[in-house]
Amino acid sequence: MENFDYIVVGGGSSGCVAASRLSEDPGVRVLLLESGRNDTSKWIHIPATFFKILEKGVDSIAYVGEPSEALNNRPAIVPQGHVIGGGSSVNAMIYIRGQSQDYDSWGQMGVKGWSFEEVLPIFRSLENNMRHSDEFHGTEGELVVSEKGYGHPLSWAFIRAAQEVGIPYNEDFNGAEQAGVGFYQSTTSENRRWSAAQAFLRKAEKRPNLQILTNRRVAKITFAGKRASGVILEDGASYTCTGEVVMCAGAIETPRLLQLSGIGKAAELIEHGIDVVSDLPGVGENYQDHLESTVQGETHEPISMYKEDKGFAAFKHMLQYLTTRTGLLTSNVVECGGFVDVSDKGIPDLQFHVLPLMVAGLDRPAIEAHGIAIGPNLLRPESRGTVKLRSAN
Repeated sequence: MENFDYIVVGGGSSGCVAASRLSEDPGVRVLLLESGRNDTSKWIHIPATFFKILEKGVDSIAYVGEPSEALNNRPAIVPQGHVIGGGSSVNAMIYIRGQSQDYDSWGQMGVKGWSFEEVLPIFRSLENNMRHSDEFHGTEGELVVSEKGYGHPLSWAFIRAAQEVGIPYNEDFNGAEQAGVGFYQSTTSENRRWSAAQAFLRKAEKRPNLQILTNRRVAKITFAGKRASGVILEDGASYTCTGEVVMCAGAIETPRLLQLSGIGKAAELIEHGIDVVSDLPGVGENYQDHLESTVQGETHEPISMYKEDKGFAAFKHMLQYLTTRTGLLTSNVVECGGFVDVSDKGIPDLQFHVLPLMVAGLDRPAIEAHGIAIGPNLLRPESRGTVKLRSAN
């Protein structure tokens, strides 16, 4: 049984950062466990092809919730990364910080270290911005942030239309003000995805004191009393640690593993025959997410991205990308959007994601027509859900 100082469970965005930072100390041994595979798929690294990752379901998982009365008895579909880099390897690469007022509200509630004034230096230190270098942006961090690689005509049309109805143009959503419409910056470098794995793990993985294991699914955390002492994998292998088990498995897998390991609401654990390590009723409670309901509009002319990933068009775009690193495949697809205050509270409460094609949900057939999709989502949802066990396995 191999022993480490730290075991990081989950090689997603936070797991990549945690493993990188912990292994900076050459005197400690760090193990990073990821249930998915390495981020070698070409579809991950070409910006416009991230949809193929979600469609194929190899480097992503679509969790299906319970049918909800509030959703007309439909289940919520929650896609998650299942690969090194996690969500940062499968998302649309939009680089957006939280609003300054949200951080300040945490500070006002007594949460020390989380006011916007306190977190801004950390944001700047992480960022290597290809355009901005000012009081809001840094240029010496690991995370490369770039301007759009491609601006589709429908993206420009949306921005112009929004301005015509009085929504101002915003050239930097991560600057002094977030309200308005404009193009998103993206976590790309030279028109290639720059995930948390690229930013934080590529250099770190060469360190002799960091071991990274992919396709390793953790079954449960082991304990010595109430101190985490290691993990057992689903294949029966086990690892121990003298320091800490760092849970970075995501908003769904982390509470699932904690409950399977005996940490959660005691009555529910006992019901599944799980030995209780710690009665913590809050585990798995207060799950929240940004609900998005997409509005589709068919265009009169064939000008969207529809069918650009098929036949000769796909060949042409791929050839251009591979030879010059330019063209449509440099687009992150969700190129533009905006933030608006629909409640007149002085702070944006709705965000728009705009795509130059019509999209269907992961559980629905593709829409066979040219068009545009506008996806508004709530920035401060009030609904809450739970992540609970069905069984002890």
